[in-house]
This record gives sequence, C-alpha cells and structure tokens, in this order.
Amino acid sequence: MSLRLAASLALLAVPCASLGGLPAPPHRAVAPPRASPHARAPPPEDRRAARLSGAADERSSFSRLFDELLLQEDEEAEEADARELRAFAREVEEGEPSARKGRGEGGFPSSREAELPSPPFKREGGEARSAAERREASRKRTGSRARSGASLQARPLYGREAEEARPVFRPKAEGGAESAVVGGTLVTLLPTKVMVFIDGSWLYYTLFERGRRCPINHKFGFGWQETHTFDFSKLPQLISDHISDELLRVQPASQRAVEVTRVLVFSSFRDEPAAASQRRRMFRAMQALNYEVHLGSYTGGQEKCVDIALAVEMLHYATEPHAFDVAVLVSGDRDFMPALLRTRQKGKRVAVCSMLNSASYEFDDPTSHVKDFDMLWLDDHLDKLITPVHHSLLGQRPEMARWLRQVILDFLSEARGAATAAELEEHLRQVALGASSAMQYIEHEFSSLGGLIELFPADFEATRRGGEVQIAIRAEEAMEREGGREARAAEAEEQPAAQADTALRSAILTAQTLLPLQKEDRSEARSERARGHGRIEREQLIRVLESDEESEQEEGWLEAADLADLSQLSLLQLKAALRERDLPSSGPKASLMRRLAEALSDEAEQQDAGGGKE
Repeated sequence: MSLRLAASLALLAVPCASLGGLPAPPHRAVAPPRASPHARAPPPEDRRAARLSGAADERSSFSRLFDELLLQEDEEAEEADARELRAFAREVEEGEPSARKGRGEGGFPSSREAELPSPPFKREGGEARSAAERREASRKRTGSRARSGASLQARPLYGREAEEARPVFRPKAEGGAESAVVGGTLVTLLPTKVMVFIDGSWLYYTLFERGRRCPINHKFGFGWQETHTFDFSKLPQLISDHISDELLRVQPASQRAVEVTRVLVFSSFRDEPAAASQRRRMFRAMQALNYEVHLGSYTGGQEKCVDIALAVEMLHYATEPHAFDVAVLVSGDRDFMPALLRTRQKGKRVAVCSMLNSASYEFDDPTSHVKDFDMLWLDDHLDKLITPVHHSLLGQRPEMARWLRQVILDFLSEARGAATAAELEEHLRQVALGASSAMQYIEHEFSSLGGLIELFPADFEATRRGGEVQIAIRAEEAMEREGGREARAAEAEEQPAAQADTALRSAILTAQTLLPLQKEDRSEARSERARGHGRIEREQLIRVLESDEESEQEEGWLEAADLADLSQLSLLQLKAALRERDLPSSGPKASLMRRLAEALSDEAEQQDAGGGKE
C-alpha cells in the first residue's frame, strides 16, 4: 500500500519539478533531462530505424518509474519470504513442539516442505530467479504493452495482467438451485420465478364440455371421466419444463432453474349441485394441491367478475418487486390480451398455455406482442396429464362394472343362457354409453371382454368350443335369475299402480346415475334394424312373442298403456314394441321405458291432431 502511495506522489511531483524548478523527490529512477526546445529533432526515418534496431527506448518516464517500483516490490517480497524461512529454520533447530510433528532423520520435517506453497520468487521447478532475470521479465511485461499503444488508464494497475471473470456453472443442487464461480467466488443463482394464472371456467369447459370436438374424447373415448383422471399436479411441472426449454432456446448461456411459486385459479359455479358436481370435483382436486382457488358469483346465467379478478391479480403481482419473473396464463380467451400487454410493459415475461381449437388465434400471432415464448399446447401432453384408473380401483366406483355385468346377464338370458364372444361383443357395441359404446369402454378399461368376465367368476364361465369362445351363465346364477323372475312377476301382479309409479321413478333415477340418456336419430335406428342384431334369430323372436301372446289379447293394449304400466312389461316386450316403431331397442330397461313412453306420447298427440282436423 505504501509503494502505491509513493508512486502516486511521484507522478504528481514530476511535472511540478519540471515547471516550477522544485527539486525532484528522492526515488531511485530519476527522469532524464528534458531536451532543449531549440534542439533539432531527428528525422522520422532515423527514429523509425532506431525503433526497429532496438537502439531507442520508447518507454516514457512513467513506464520506467513503474518498472522500478515493481522491482522494488519484488525485492521486498523476496526479503520477507527469506525472513519467514529463516524463522522457520530457527524453530526447527530450537525444537519447538509445533515443529516436532512429522520430523524425519536429522531433526528436519519429512513432508513439511511439500506442504508449504512455493515462494513467488521461485520458478515452477524450484530454481530461484536472479534479479536481472526479474528485471528483464518486468521490462518485457511493461514494454510490450507500452509499445502496443495502449493508454495508461486502459492498462491494469502496475502492469498486472487481469484475468477475465467468466462464470463457471456447477451442477444443480438437490433443491434445484444453481451456482457459478465468478472471479473465484461461488455465487448462488436465484431461480426464475413463475406464477400460473388459470381461467378455471375455460379449463372446465375445455376438458369436460367440448363434446365431439374434444381431442381428449378422440384419444381416450367418450366418457373418459369414468376411466381416467386429469392429474392437475403435473400441470406446474409441465409449465416449468416448457419455460426452462424456452429460456435455453433464446438464452443458451442461461442455466437458471425455474420454480413455479404460486398457482391461482379463478372461476365460479352455479348453486345447483347437479349442474356443478363435476366443477366442484375439479376445484376440490385443485384445492387439495394447495392451489389458490378464487370462486366468484354466477348470477343471471353468466359469470361475474371472474375475468376481471384474474387480470387485476396478474397486474398486481407484476408491480410487486420480486413476485415473479414469468406469468403463465392458462386460457384461450382473448379478453386477457390487454392484461398480458400491460404485464409485459411492467418488464415481466409472459407465456400462454392453451389447447388447440379452443384458443383465440391472436395468442399465436407474433404481431400481437402478448407473449415472450412459444405456445404451450396441452394437446401435445395428454398422455402425461391424463392417467387411466386401474381396474382394481373400480371397487371405489362399482356402478359401471355392475351395470356392465347386468347388461351381459340380460343378453345371455335372452340367448337362452349362452352365446359366443363375437355375438356378445356385437351386442355391447350397440349398447349406448354416452356418445360411445359399452364395448369401447370395456376395451379401454379391461383391454378385452375377457378381462371383464374374469371379474365375475361366480356369474360367468368361458369355454372354448372349436374356434370360438362360448360365454355362458353359471347354473347357480341361472336358477337364481329364473326364480327371481318368477317372484318378481308374481309380485308385479299384486303391486298397485302407485307402487308401480314409484318403481318407475326409482328405475329412471338409477339409469340417470349410470349414464346420460341420449336421443338417437331414426336414421340410425333404421340402419341398425337393417343390419340385424345377429344375436336372436328370427325363429327365437317369434317364439318369444308367441310366449307373450297372453299379454297381448286385448287389441291396442300398448297404445293405451299408462307410463306407470310400462314397468310391468318385460324387457322383451319393450324391445318388441320399440322395433315395431323403428326405434332403437338397446339399453337398460329404464331407458327403453322412457323411449317407449315418448313414442306413445307422440302418437297420442298425432291422433288428437288428426281427430281435430276431421
């Protein structure tokens, strides 16, 4: 520190001595006398030749002064190191306790010298440099820089070479934090903070209410909610991976981790439990993951203040320091574009996560200037977000499995207790299950019909005969079903009309919980009738109708039947009546009764209209 102060004073004293005639400060390097202003300078050719030959020293007085100071500093460092070594040698000779450890022969430490760092005045091989060599090395260091034309202010202090501080990144720690070595110092890099803002209403209708346009229905089948679950816990990880990939793409040198700090959901639902049950389940699943779910009001058939609440919350956190670095919007509604623009104006980055055919095209338009990264399409990651429910978990929701069992039992009973697997599969393909079929559900959930049959070993048995698989009702189950049918028939004869109406309502409610009722076009019914059912031969159908001839003695019994009386009809009678009217005859008994009741009501209205005209 004293040497640097002396150098600064010397720099200030040199010009003062030349101007005012003051004596030069005492130092080892004295500036050469200035040439007389009347002396004639040598021509440029002579100066150039002198530089090339090395006869002329172009270093300034400042450079020579710095060289002398560096040599003086090196000599003082050499003397200090020599004193330290002499003191250490005296400690060894005097037998200090700290020096006895690890001594070898002769009283000297065996490995102490290897542990000491090599002194600065020694070469790598251990040989000391002479003073002349040090002067020459110092002159080369400073002289080469002076001849290069660099200014003194641009050079490092005292001619020392300064290493460029380049960060050296280290592997990620367990917590996801990263570190880098900058100028020899270990620096921990803060992760990129991400906040996710979810439009809950848009997400609900996109996942569960899109119908035939939904890519989830195309991939997993209609009614996928019964067989699969949307794993909302994987959504933040998916967003984090996308932001990390985008940052590496636009900034390859950036190796900061990405952390999703908060997930906020904004939506609302109606007060009716039936209409909002699916919504409630979705919001409860999000709340279980500690998402911040903000539910607004739903009045007059429209949501109130949901979009405004999301936009205000995003802008609020954009103005908060260190709240987030990237805001991710999960929506496809273009009403949020002004909020995204304002967020970017606050110096924050914006990303958009949406689904194809459910997002405004302006989000993907580069001229909109509403995002900093490419779009994250959920359609490309459905396999990660939607997970199937294992068939062993069907015990938690056994209605579907029991309903399929009942459908198979009814079909096998009509086929006199047994049928081939191909006939049963054809029947299940015609059984409506939402917008799909029961066979598609079985193939997706149990892989095949055999997987479902194996769940009920007490009810069914499968045998191979020739090249076909025969599925039949076990004898015990057949006897119980026959006895139960006779008992139900006897009970139905004694049941009053009020009890029949109650049974009808119960059957309709049960059917509504099993699957949504749907109306099928008459054209589909005609094509179904043209194809034929392939399960009951015409002769069998004739025999069945003849066996029920006693119930059809009175002409026009079906047209005059009341809705409550339809519960007294057997499954075969309902199907026969529907086929006569070119209506679909597949489905559970409650659905058949509802379909037949609607047909009877339409016929009655047509008759009343015809009688009025007459």
